[in-house]
Parts: sequence; C-alpha cells; structure tokens
Amino acid sequence: KSAGTMEASRPLPKPPSAAEAKGRQRYNFLAGSARDQVVFGSERPGQPRPNPDVPSTPRGSDVPCHVVDQWAAHMKSKQIQRVLCLLGDSELSFYEEPLLPQLRRHFGDQVVNHVAPEAPDAFSRINAVLDGARRGQEKIVVFCSTGQARTGLVLAYWVHSEHSLPIADAVTEVIEYAARHGAVRKPTVEQTIQFLLGAHGGQLMPSMRILGAGGGAGSFATPRVDSSMHINFVQMGGTIDKDYPRMTGGYAFEITDPAVRRILSVVPRNFTFDVLSVCRKDSQELTVEDRQALVEMIRRTPGTDFIVTHGTDTMIETAQYVAAAKGLVDRRVVVTGAMRPQKMMDSDASFNIGVAVGALNVIGVGVYVTMNGRVHPAHGVRRDGRTGHFVSK
Repeated sequence: KSAGTMEASRPLPKPPSAAEAKGRQRYNFLAGSARDQVVFGSERPGQPRPNPDVPSTPRGSDVPCHVVDQWAAHMKSKQIQRVLCLLGDSELSFYEEPLLPQLRRHFGDQVVNHVAPEAPDAFSRINAVLDGARRGQEKIVVFCSTGQARTGLVLAYWVHSEHSLPIADAVTEVIEYAARHGAVRKPTVEQTIQFLLGAHGGQLMPSMRILGAGGGAGSFATPRVDSSMHINFVQMGGTIDKDYPRMTGGYAFEITDPAVRRILSVVPRNFTFDVLSVCRKDSQELTVEDRQALVEMIRRTPGTDFIVTHGTDTMIETAQYVAAAKGLVDRRVVVTGAMRPQKMMDSDASFNIGVAVGALNVIGVGVYVTMNGRVHPAHGVRRDGRTGHFVSK
C-alpha cells in the first residue's frame, strides 16, 4: 500500500468484551419481524462500530479477507442462502480484496446481488431480488454499512408488502423487534414512503413503497406469471377483509389481511398483481386524509390498472373523490367490496373481485364502482335504499 494509504488507515477496533456484547446480535443480524424468516438484515463485514447505536460509516483500515470469511461463516450458520449488498461504490473500496467476489466464493455467483443506493432503478432491482428469495423460500441477508437505515428500510418494505401491514405499522414493528432482540434498525415512515412512491426516482437513499408494492402472497404464496396485464389491488378496509375476532371473548369482526390474497391464491389467472394497503378501516371512519392517501398511491404507483377494496357504506363517495382528483389521466380504477366477509362461506367477495378484474379488460380510463354484477362510472351510480344494491342513476 502507498504511504498515504497507510497513514490514513486505523487499526480495526477490538471486538467487544463478553459483557459489552451481552444482549447484542452479532453483526446486527436479525430478521425484520417475528412473523418472517426469509429476509434478514445485517451490517457489512468488518464494520468498525464499537457503539451499535451510531449510524455512521467510519473508514477504518481496509477489511482483511479473514474478516469477510468470518462474516460469511456466521451467515451460513444461520442458513443464509442469498446475499443483497446495499453498499455504495465508496464503501466497497473499504476491503483489501473486492468484497463481492469474496462473497460469491462463499455463496455462489448467482445468489450474491449488489444494488448501489444511488441507482435510479434501485427499488425495482431490490424487489426482484427479494421476489427470488420468496419464490425459492431461501433465506436472504440484506446489508448496508451499519444495518440500520438502508437495511431497515428494506426490511420495513418487506414486512409491509409480504405481510400486508400498513407502512407505519411495518416500520414500528421492524424497529421494536430489533430493539427487543439486541439489534438496531432505523427506518422511518417518511423515507419508506418516498422510496415506494418514487420520490427519489426509485433510489435507495444512502442514509436512509402505508402504500407499498408487494406482490408477495404471505401465507398464501401465489406464483407470478408472465403477462402483459398487471393489477394493483389496494386495501382500504371494509367488510370484505373482516375476520372473526382474534381475542378470546371478542365479539366484533376485525379488519385483517387483504382478502384478495386468499381469493387469488386458489384460482388460475393470467395476470400479475401487487397488493397494497392504505388503511384498514370501516368505510364510515374514513377521512379526507385517507382518501387523499389513496389518490397519491394511485398517482405515484407504477401501472395503470387498480382495484380498490372498500367498505360498501361510503364506496361511492371514495370513488367520486378519486374521480375528481387531478393527475390520474391514464389510470383505470375499479372500486369494489363485499356485503359479507370473504371468510364466510356465502360471501360475495370472490364474485365481486372477479367482476372487477373482468371490468379492467374492457373499461376505458376512469373510476368505476362494481357491485352486484354490474359496473358503473363513479358519478353514475347510487345505492338503492330498499335492496342495498348499487344501481345506475
């Protein structure tokens, strides 16, 4: 090495003592949530961070190969099969030998991926890597420098999209799960929303989609298919997603995971889809802010075809609110729901979702309501007070 390099280098920090390490996860390694055992987070190999709560990226001396070997061995001991590196180009220069080839020697050429945080297509590339892990049910570790901000953001996105949590809940779950188990994660709701909605061109900001783009089927693993049609399903809540109370002694139905996942998991289909969640509310409790969040999601999410699942009481009001919004000139939006929860044997949920999917094949740009086997423009529908049916004005 040059003299200048030697002078700028500092010794690698000593490993923490047993007392210091008590209660801490080695390498800041941990899943994003107790409900998930596919995507894990970590700091980079050789990260000089004596204080685990400092989200900095100290230069330190170049990381020797044996330190990378130790990191890889630890990951393999945790049954990790895939690796996603989120380091920037400058961070990749922190190693005596190039980091990615070292990792590929341990894990294989095809399962070690690198997405630079400044890449304009970072989101789509990260999503593709996670989707591969999901399909193969292979454990993957995602790492940045400290495993806190960038890694935490990806974990929050994964928990949101794979397990249908609103993004604020997903962020909180990732942070609190880490804190309870000796790790540190620092995603924020704002950064996660910006990432998902493309506010930075899809980039993963170096120090850092309520609305998300999943596609994962959670417990109901639904394979993707090759097709030119892609539908974004958006959960607002309502009867369609209600389930029996989870608490012993409970008496009220609770709005839970999007029913559309279960519906689509058991039928052959020739389109791809993502499941997004704005909120899980009874439609009578929806606010202007909730409806505006829906508009923003439709405006910024890639794609033109949307099916919104919604409570029937204020379905028309929401459809008309979306129809009046600006900036949705190429979107086709169908709002639907159910009179009975999808969990019930005699539910109309599957029928209504099927009609909505069929409608997207034939309708033009605009916002529509579909219930009771009919499709109506948002401003051309009313509800019959006697039958409860949705009918044309």
